[in-house]
Amino acid sequence: MSELLSARVLKRSLAWNAAGTLLPVLAAVLAVPLLIAGLGTDRFGLLTLVWALVGYASLFDLGLGRALTVVVAERLGRQAAADDAELGPLMWTALWWLGALGVAAALLLAAAAPALVQALQVPAALAPESVTAFRVLALGLPLVFVTSALTGMLTALQRFDLLTQVRLPLSLVTTLGPLATLAFSPSLVWIAGLMLVARALATAAFAWRLASMGPGLLRPVAPRRALSRQLLGQGGWMTVSNIVGPLMTYLDRFIVGAILGTAAVAWYVTPYEVLGRLNFIPGILLGVLFPALATAFASDPARARALYGDAATVLRHSLWVVCLVFLLFAEDLLAAWIDPAFAREAAPVAQWLAVGVWVNIVAHTPFTFLQSVGRSDLIAKVHLAELLPYLALVAWWTQAFGIAGTAAAWTLRVLVDTVLMQVLVRRVHAPLAGHVRNDALWLLAGLVAYAACTLIDSAALRLAVLVAAGVHGAWVLWPYARRVLPQGAAR
Repeated sequence: MSELLSARVLKRSLAWNAAGTLLPVLAAVLAVPLLIAGLGTDRFGLLTLVWALVGYASLFDLGLGRALTVVVAERLGRQAAADDAELGPLMWTALWWLGALGVAAALLLAAAAPALVQALQVPAALAPESVTAFRVLALGLPLVFVTSALTGMLTALQRFDLLTQVRLPLSLVTTLGPLATLAFSPSLVWIAGLMLVARALATAAFAWRLASMGPGLLRPVAPRRALSRQLLGQGGWMTVSNIVGPLMTYLDRFIVGAILGTAAVAWYVTPYEVLGRLNFIPGILLGVLFPALATAFASDPARARALYGDAATVLRHSLWVVCLVFLLFAEDLLAAWIDPAFAREAAPVAQWLAVGVWVNIVAHTPFTFLQSVGRSDLIAKVHLAELLPYLALVAWWTQAFGIAGTAAAWTLRVLVDTVLMQVLVRRVHAPLAGHVRNDALWLLAGLVAYAACTLIDSAALRLAVLVAAGVHGAWVLWPYARRVLPQGAAR
């Protein structure tokens, strides 16, 4: 559908996606120091685990949310229009499956809460509170799973305006809500209860938004066997990546907690959360391009290749400079943000993660392309091959080198992953070989430059290097910015 691939639609989607992503990041920057001071290091470490459980529970949805986006986007790419009578059964088939999975996940988390708290070496005084908080969160898991179907449909239709109007308040409540509960209690139970209420309201709002687009979309129908096979077939390999990928991304903090205690989790997770928030940039761009690539590859492969090349260039150049800031000034930034004692513990982690986050961002474009063209099987096989060696490496280096070793292991893993994603893209679609080669050369050059920057002791020289890198990045990115900015602003 040409309308969904038009510059006007993509610009609008980017603007809404940017607004919905940037404001929660700013809220987190303001909230984290206050939360550490109000909750204490151990409670804050637990809160980061709560955020991880809520934010990534939907990744264990058999890939149905993402699969729904791909299937609907492909249909829109092959035909001029798709009505409620065709899309409604697709969405409801996904909803029935996801509702059942959400209930199963809730029962599992509620039953496993005591063992989870014990494995994390939570201080005895916080253990009962932590068990109750995890069980309150379990009540919201069915809502999290159901929401992934509703948002999957809105994403395929490229209604990022409607998505943002609901996601933004939910994200702000998740980040800033704990500050409100501190006014009367530091208990994690109150925080979990607030997040549950916010999630219920968000699910209702998504359903209402879809109903406003067409009454047939929310007219209940029984799950259909043929559509179940189609969605499960598309989402099966996504499920593997959705389970294994987050395990590799987030299990490291649980390993840190088991080996070094919850205080070390806070030292590790705080720079991780800040640098991880840089994923909002590929999230803004590739969140919009994911349905566009699926639609374009079905109807206009040349357009898909152009979108791929632009995305890869923008991401690798824009984030390299941002990550360089953390590599050069990690301890100074953390000391100013939180306190010098915290910064001494967390700065080595921030420096390793600065490199790893940039490397990982280079992998986002090939990862998104492979999923959008239905080759999630290749991604899943790579993740399965990486899982056990990576977890063994994390445990070894955490025990030997502390949290800096954890960060180094994560950085090495994402480097291997990025290289493999590039190789797979070239195999799947040979015309992208030129873009893959450019990515590989820039990846090598960027890593060499990062290594050289770690040898700089002078603050003045570090600042000069940062300014030079910023000028170069602006020069490369300006032609792309002119396409997105309004004409007057670009001039």
